[in-house]
Amino acid sequence: MTQAGYVGEDVESVIQKLVQAAGGNAEKAQQGIVFLDEVDKIAAAHEGHSPAYRDVSGEGVQHALLKLVEGTVVNVKSGRKGVGAQQDTVQVDTSDILFVASGAFNNLDKIVARRLDKKSLGFGSLSGELRVSNDDPNSEQARKRDYLLSRADQGDLINFGIVPELVGRFPVLVPFHSFDQDMLVRVLTEPQNSLLTQLKLQFAIDNVDLSFSSEALQQVAQLALERKTGTKVVTPICVL
Repeated sequence: MTQAGYVGEDVESVIQKLVQAAGGNAEKAQQGIVFLDEVDKIAAAHEGHSPAYRDVSGEGVQHALLKLVEGTVVNVKSGRKGVGAQQDTVQVDTSDILFVASGAFNNLDKIVARRLDKKSLGFGSLSGELRVSNDDPNSEQARKRDYLLSRADQGDLINFGIVPELVGRFPVLVPFHSFDQDMLVRVLTEPQNSLLTQLKLQFAIDNVDLSFSSEALQQVAQLALERKTGTKVVTPICVL
């Protein structure tokens, strides 16, 4: 997402997609749920923290998003044909829309560790036992990282680069555990439209019956863990 005027999708396009998913019905859209993935990528530099992937719009896109989350009326195209080739435009009040935000928030654990370390001054430093990395999720350091993320609060998100007003609109924080090998195998196999299901359908077009042994699936998951990119790398590994 970007501010209006930047290359990319304007924030209001989120509502347009919601309206289109509701069949152009603005009233249904106003009772919808919007899931904002990778919201950490719109973090701005803050208190010495400079995200490597900061968008050119920086803090501006957060303020544009804040207006939607707080509640405002936006005019968007419904996706339905109007007069001629024009699409109908509808007004959508975002006040009752449920917004859910998620992201990897890389290095947020280190921000939490520094805060906890400061609180422990005079009682023995925590830095030695809370030093973390993004290694194998089965490692002790990864378990410590999960622990630190479970202690994250709104102040840590602000120090990460999310503006206080936007943080305040997401009062419930839910940390997720790092992926382990078994969990990645489940991602490959259990969803209704899983990657393996898609690959099998593609091969079936040429009358090829594709199957994976449990050992092969474990190997794919292990390679994904070694590359430290979570589930995103699973697709190219399987295709290769």
